[in-house]
Amino acid sequence: MLKKLLALSLLIVPQLFAAPAATSLRVGPLLENPIGYGERDLQFSWQLPEGRQIAWEVRCSSSAEDLPGKADLWSSGRRDSDQSLFVDYEGAVLDSRDQLYWTVRYWNEANEVSPWAPVSKVELGLLHATDWEGQWISHRDHPAGEAWYAPHFRKDFQVGKSLKQARLYFAAEGIVDFSINGQAVSDHYFAPGWPDYRKRRLARVVDVTSLLERGENAIGAVLADGWFSGTLLFSKRDRNGGVPALLCQLELSYEDGSRYVLASDGSWKVATGPVVSADFYDGERYDARLELGAWDEAGYDASGWGWPQAREVDRELPINSYAGPAVKVVERIAPVSWSRSATGSIVYDFGVNLVGVPRIALPLREGQQIELKFAEALDPDGSPHYENLRSAEATDRYVAASSGLAEWSPRFSFHGYRYLELIGMPEELAPQADWVESLVLSSEVPSTGEFSSSVDDWNQLQRNIRRSQLGNFLEVPTDCPQRNERLGWTGDIQVFGPTASFNYQSLAFLEKWCRDLRDGQYASGKIPDVAPDVMERVRPTGTPAWGDAIAIVPWDMYQKYGYKKILRDNYQSMIAWVAYYDLETAANDGLWIDYGYSDWLQPFQENTERPLRGDTSRSLLGTAYYARSAAILAWTAEALGESHDATLFAKRAEAVRDRFAEAFFEGGILKPREDGQPTQTAYLLALAFDLLPEEDRPVALGELERLIVEEAGGHLRTGFVGTALICRTLTRFGRSDLAYEVALKEEYPSWIYSIRQGATSIWERWNSYSQEEGFNGAKMNSLNHYAYGAVGQWLYESVAGLSEAAPGYRKLRVAPQVGGGLSSASAKLDTPYGLAESSWEVKEGRFSLLVRVPPNTSASVELPDGGSREVGPGEHAFSCEL
Repeated sequence: MLKKLLALSLLIVPQLFAAPAATSLRVGPLLENPIGYGERDLQFSWQLPEGRQIAWEVRCSSSAEDLPGKADLWSSGRRDSDQSLFVDYEGAVLDSRDQLYWTVRYWNEANEVSPWAPVSKVELGLLHATDWEGQWISHRDHPAGEAWYAPHFRKDFQVGKSLKQARLYFAAEGIVDFSINGQAVSDHYFAPGWPDYRKRRLARVVDVTSLLERGENAIGAVLADGWFSGTLLFSKRDRNGGVPALLCQLELSYEDGSRYVLASDGSWKVATGPVVSADFYDGERYDARLELGAWDEAGYDASGWGWPQAREVDRELPINSYAGPAVKVVERIAPVSWSRSATGSIVYDFGVNLVGVPRIALPLREGQQIELKFAEALDPDGSPHYENLRSAEATDRYVAASSGLAEWSPRFSFHGYRYLELIGMPEELAPQADWVESLVLSSEVPSTGEFSSSVDDWNQLQRNIRRSQLGNFLEVPTDCPQRNERLGWTGDIQVFGPTASFNYQSLAFLEKWCRDLRDGQYASGKIPDVAPDVMERVRPTGTPAWGDAIAIVPWDMYQKYGYKKILRDNYQSMIAWVAYYDLETAANDGLWIDYGYSDWLQPFQENTERPLRGDTSRSLLGTAYYARSAAILAWTAEALGESHDATLFAKRAEAVRDRFAEAFFEGGILKPREDGQPTQTAYLLALAFDLLPEEDRPVALGELERLIVEEAGGHLRTGFVGTALICRTLTRFGRSDLAYEVALKEEYPSWIYSIRQGATSIWERWNSYSQEEGFNGAKMNSLNHYAYGAVGQWLYESVAGLSEAAPGYRKLRVAPQVGGGLSSASAKLDTPYGLAESSWEVKEGRFSLLVRVPPNTSASVELPDGGSREVGPGEHAFSCEL
């Protein structure tokens, strides 16, 4: 009897494990429980709570309840490996709509097994054009290429049986908001997103099970121009053209195993409503008198509505399901002050330069119209500055349907602003704080990094970097969110990528954008200046430092996340880009031609023949980037196991380096050239990209020091390209003291100068604005442009001392560079393996360092006294005399 009781107790008492369960289970580019995943090839990642892993086991099933016991899709068995990132799925082939549930356990260094992790899930979207059963529908009266009403579509349907699940699959030529039974299906803005419309459409999937009721139901959709047919580029009416259209299907799966599909087609009903027009540049016009009542609820009388124009799905045009970051409200900001202007309008100050939309709650009369205008800063007379909007109207308009409290927020536009001018409120009404609120919009990328130091200005700089990244990571990495631009400029993210990946988890976001970049690549191999490419008809492309994003961004993301797939996906495009360089330089003795943006917006430019492009030789800069992309291509081939390619590409990279050194330098000193002058950026490129023989580098460094100290008084003289390199390169070559001097300068041009002028974001120009004189007069002048924020990489990796020594932070390098009079600095980063930290302080001549190493990784620690340590996971403290 006693034996039976003991046996029973073993069954009912939980097993005790020495190793805790894995956490943070993620799929592909580190997505958690994605729905609508667009690829059948999966990679699994997880984190260890502590220690190291020596083996793992993954089990996958089509049913969560079956795990861990039954794995009908894949059971890996024990694999003796320390790999915990991007483990390839090797199970049954997946297809559209499939749901895969998975869990993992691991063995620690003591060969003790962990419990199975909580079950995670990935659900695939529609992978084939033939999966779409409906038709594209649009309003038949919508004039092509013109701003017009946002059409409302609706359809009644029945849920007749016990429902298991419901999924809404949708794509759009434009942007669309769906609702079911009067409730929004998601909190996304601008869905399904922005692809290169010449090559594909994007699709999203939403779980709408909870919105459906037994019996009568209704689905509704509001469709706006968005990026498909809205205003883009620099001239007022340069619209993309076309008529917005949507494609959707609502799939109901019943408990009895049957299925019902409601697809968009000519049987839906359509009408215009209160959204009179909506445009990203010009704003949204909303007339509440035109509201349609409960138009998206069952039982609504739509007898006065029309029938949509329907067209068949083009089976040759890909419709890619996408489960990456969606645009959402990520912050709500109340005004910090407000005042009446001389014209009677009310100007609200939100305290920071943000990207988003307003939400109003105003006491209005029936038929009363108000206008909302947006500005990044005020002119010296206190009035909002609108000139830097250029042709963008950036104005929202609202007309009240009845007297009383009117609550509204735009859904189909966004603005870059700090100041909101409210026009149309009677002067006898005292302005109230709760009349307006700002909803900050961004693609929902998780925050991962923190930096702080004893320099208050640098702490503000870090906040400004994060603010500009958040505002410009809106569907694609944009620029200038206030004016008629807002495009995915390649050169900007090329220099900013490492900084971006520290502050926010940027992998999935930039993986999607790299596809946009590939979609824009020309047959010649050249890369467009923006992606998605909407400038094909406007200006030439294939620009050095801009087009090189096709090599540099994937390589940087591999370094920061260890994600080889992004290299594999872009490998052929990298090859084609370097081949384009080969072709363009062949007739110019192996050198790049005199073309490109060069060191864009370099201050104190002397060359007046090519405004804004700086004084660095464009041939030199282009050849330097030719060498850089050639080197990255060789490293990529090696990382992918393409050894033959790696050898060939390394020889080409060496040849380009040699040609660069021969053509532009002699003994480490720049040769005189008619197409450029000796600049900081010219020397920075040569040093940072290792383009000079080692024996010539000290001389080149000395010339760089002279240009900074003697000719610039310790200031930088760099534009978009050189600024990303200056502090990191000086530090790498032993002049961290000079890097500190440059970064701590307070006068123009410097990072702190903008902060002293009240900056709350990164500026496009070093002298964009001053408190005394206002804007500098240039219309191409944004106060929200992250390129100069690339200095963040130096702050995190050199000042705080936290960087990757192996891809994905599999090994860390902790090497703080103490200087500049700082008494402390700290960087914390949620790496793919877990939290890493390097925090130091100096007190009474003694240096103290706290290092946190994530589980399943290691770190090399370098102290200021020359000492070094190799450490494993956990917290470690070090100190030394300075």
